[in-house]
Parts: sequence; C-alpha cells; structure tokens
Amino acid sequence: MNELAKILKEKIKQESCISIATYMSEALGNPKYGYYKTAEPFGKDGDFVTAPEISQMFGEMIAAFALQSWLDMGKPKDFMLVELGPGRGTLMADILKTMTVLPEFEEAVSIHAIETSQQLIDQQGKKWKGYSPTWHKDLVSLPKKPAIFIGNEFFDALPIHQIEKQDGEWSERCIGYDEEKDVFFFSNRPLKDDVLNNIPSDLIDADDGAIFEFSTASMAYMETITKHIMECGGVALVIDYGYSNYEYGDTFQAIKNHKYSDVLKSPGEADLTAHVNFQDLKCIAEKEGAKSFGPLTQKAFLENIGIVERAGILYRHATDEQKIDIEFSLKRLISEDEMGALFKVLAIANPNLEHLATFKEGD
Repeated sequence: MNELAKILKEKIKQESCISIATYMSEALGNPKYGYYKTAEPFGKDGDFVTAPEISQMFGEMIAAFALQSWLDMGKPKDFMLVELGPGRGTLMADILKTMTVLPEFEEAVSIHAIETSQQLIDQQGKKWKGYSPTWHKDLVSLPKKPAIFIGNEFFDALPIHQIEKQDGEWSERCIGYDEEKDVFFFSNRPLKDDVLNNIPSDLIDADDGAIFEFSTASMAYMETITKHIMECGGVALVIDYGYSNYEYGDTFQAIKNHKYSDVLKSPGEADLTAHVNFQDLKCIAEKEGAKSFGPLTQKAFLENIGIVERAGILYRHATDEQKIDIEFSLKRLISEDEMGALFKVLAIANPNLEHLATFKEGD
C-alpha cells in the first residue's frame, strides 16, 4: 500500500466511505502524493498523449480560433489568453508561435495559466520564454480583463460524483475499504440533500443499475469562467472527450502507461478521468446569460477551421518521413476511429459576439 492509499484508508475509517470526488481529488491533487504533483503524465514516456503532443497542427488551429475571436471581440488592446491546465506547455507554445502572424494580437495579449503543479510550471516556463506568463492556482486571482480561455483535456480530470439506481431508489456510489482483504471497493450510501437536483427530469425514472455522473467542480469552473466573460468580455473554448447530451453510464477510468488500469489500485500512480458532461457546461453558461456554441466533434471543429488545408501545405514541403508523420497525425486528430468523434468542442461567448469561427448558425 502506497502512502496516499494509507491516507485514504484513514479517511474512510473516519467516514465509513468517501465519495468518488474525494478519492479523485486526493489521487490527482494531494499536495505530497497526488498524481499531478509527482508523475510525468504526458507524452510517449508518460501515461497518455494529448492532441498538442500529436502535432503542431492542433495548436495552430486553436491559435487561428483565438486570433479570429480577438478580431470579433473588437481587438481589445489589453486582454488575456488563459489556458486551463497547460500540461507541459506544448499547446500554448504552438499558439505563441502562430500568433506572430498578427502583431497587433501579440502586442495586446498577456499570457495566464491555471496550474497547481510546480513541476509542470517549470516546464511551461521554459517553453514560454519571452512572454512573461502569470500562473494562478485558481480563476479567482485573474485580472478583470477581456479573456480568451482555452481548456484542452482539463475538465475530464475534475472530480465527479456518481449516483446509482438500486431497488427503485437513487444512492451515491462511494468508495470503502476492506481491512481484511486490504483493498478499496465500491459501495453505496444514502444521498445527501439536493443531489437529486443534478439529475435531469427525463432521466430520473431510470431502471435499476443505471449510473449517472455529474461534476460539481466542473460546473463551478464553468460558472466562474462565464461570469468573467459576462463581466469583462471574451470567449471560452473547451476541448475534451465526453458526451453532448445527458447519458447514463460509468466512465470513471484510470490510465497508466497508455493502458487502462484499475481505478482503485495504487491511487496517485495513474491518471484518473471521466467523460465530460457538455450538456451541464452549456446549461451553466446559458444560465449566466452567455451564448453557447456546439458542442461539435473535434473532427468537425478542426476541419471547419482548416486543418486539412494546413496539412496539405505542410505535406508539399515535407520529406517522405515527414509526410508519413503528417498523415498519421491528421488521422489521429480527426478520424472518427481515433479522437475525431469521441472528443467534443464547446465554445462559450459574451452575447456581444454574434458568431464564432468554425461554429455555424444552429451549432
């Protein structure tokens, strides 16, 4: 049993069981033993590869969206580009390289990042030299300026709650500990007040065995982002794997060495994620008065903004080896058998913006 497992074991002893959200929070963010504090999760040598690590084309397309959004915002002379959970800093580095095509944008922008891992901050700082980035542990300390928020594979790592229908009643799925077998296990406990308010009315009458997930942490982040956009102006772009409408299902998963792992084994040593509920994020934003666009599939978003054309340009000037890499990378990003369909893209905007790049009327 590792040190974090011992800490969780003591928590469970005090409370009889803990929520999946508590387990995720500790496994990923414990100040001493959490996954993002101790591991090197990104890239081929880590546990998973994100879209920016696959190809520079992804970052270039996000940059194109940001540049056009800034133009549509009326070219504010002092605004922020804010990335949520930038990982090793690859996406922002590609955006910074691309934005030089519009010197006015480069002159007006300040770079901000929401990051809690000093290890990752050090890596990001090396890639963003010359741009004087500012790091924040949360959204509260951001200056009151117009902003373009970018969140790529950020919301999937925020803690979730699960509730399960058993014998005609909903209960919370939680995590217990078996002293005799020395293992964590899933169990259920009565719901706390108001939890049922998180279940859409058309899903409340589910059959026994149904599991519904929601993330109060994700909803809180979206609420804060939207309030900033409503007060100061701006746009938010969320790219993640998830579902467009409310669905049942258990999507809580662990990834280690690019393979699925047991979520209850060796907490803090694998990445824990769940599919993002984009419908919840849309509802939160619209409730605050913002416009929502999408979600589109990642395939549709990237194709709309011109990734196929960009790949063609790179291909014409590439070596034979580079051509193979371009084809492979493009397939991974937009194929429906790869990231193209599973990943969704949602945009949130101040109502002053009538349209957004790549999103068509009715999206």
